[in-house]
Amino acid sequence: LQVVAADRWGQGHFFEVLRRLSWPFPVLFMEDRPWPNNTCLRTMINNKHPGSSLFSYTGVGRRNDCKGPLFQAFTRWLRDLFPDVMSDSRKAAPCLNVTLPPGVRDPLAPRDQGRFIPKRPLVRNVVWMSRRDFEAMHLAEHPLSSWQSQRIIDNEPDLVAALHKAVLEWNARACFRQHSRKTIPAGETCRDSLLAFEFKDLEPFDAPLFPDQLSALGQASVLVGLHGAALANTYWMEPGKGAVIEILHNVPGQYHYDNMARWLGHTYQAVSCGGSSVKIEQAVAALKAAMDDVATRVK
Repeated sequence: LQVVAADRWGQGHFFEVLRRLSWPFPVLFMEDRPWPNNTCLRTMINNKHPGSSLFSYTGVGRRNDCKGPLFQAFTRWLRDLFPDVMSDSRKAAPCLNVTLPPGVRDPLAPRDQGRFIPKRPLVRNVVWMSRRDFEAMHLAEHPLSSWQSQRIIDNEPDLVAALHKAVLEWNARACFRQHSRKTIPAGETCRDSLLAFEFKDLEPFDAPLFPDQLSALGQASVLVGLHGAALANTYWMEPGKGAVIEILHNVPGQYHYDNMARWLGHTYQAVSCGGSSVKIEQAVAALKAAMDDVATRVK
């Protein structure tokens, strides 16, 4: 497979994806090396206008509960292209194109010398997809559209702090943490799981896709964000093992990311609100339910 770009858009945000899709062939930019006239291609896959894509072919105004095998295959293909940031947190990231000589021991392999080696917890990410810098930079140059403006919230710092606190409290209830510190009130039971979450506050506008964004998204099991294109990053999560929480702020009746989550086998929750702020208690409750759900599916 060789990726061919008709213009310079291919050198933008997703160039690393295109480069890995095309490997071992280079991405071909037609502006630099145009094919001769009447060139025939035996096989070609041509991307279509978004109106005809898997993402939106069902329309945005209705729910579709179908789990799409083609969509899930696409996600797994993307994840396989980036093994360096998609590996299990309990394992060392793979070294690409490295073969150890016979008899040479892998320095990263565990060494049992009679000492007790405890199990390591599996750490997955809860990622908050922010729009604050994207909105601020656009406002500095020109007014936002009415569609963009109605999704601005005025309590994002409080919301992020509450979500982060919820993650820490959820982690504190793990049984393996009770041996060193008592963090659960008397009479309540701990959670028998080695799963723990790390909270990531990610602003896609600030960081390159690779490695910065994918280092967070590749280990994500819960994605939280306002309705917007950033939630399309759901496709970086492992199919069937994640949860998506969409804050529908002044935008009722939108099923883009509801459908995408269902196609990929993730659970989906909507936090609907209006006015100028998000209902923090509702968002926190949704996050706790999402982490509980993920804990039953990620081992």
